[in-house]
Amino acid sequence: MGFLLTPRSMTLDDLELVLGQILSEFRVISRLWEATTAKRMKIDLLHKMGTDRARGRFMKAGYDEETVFSLDRPELLDELAKVMLAEAKTVQYPAEGVQI
Repeated sequence: MGFLLTPRSMTLDDLELVLGQILSEFRVISRLWEATTAKRMKIDLLHKMGTDRARGRFMKAGYDEETVFSLDRPELLDELAKVMLAEAKTVQYPAEGVQI
């Protein structure tokens, strides 16, 4: 709305419109919060993941054993994070088709 409404000048329709806009913005913020929280949780899990488990996950993503074992832990986690990020970008909210 491009103009300021005071409580006295608001009609029920105005109030419904404003509340609808607030609810819509809340839904967007909620989706972003969920996506951010999920990413933070994955980062935490990645840092807590053991080296052997990380290697297994990396090989499961299609990388050969020689490449995986040639990486030290920081490099391994960095590359695995890229793999997990690529996988996460394909995840969609089922009801709305919003890609994160």
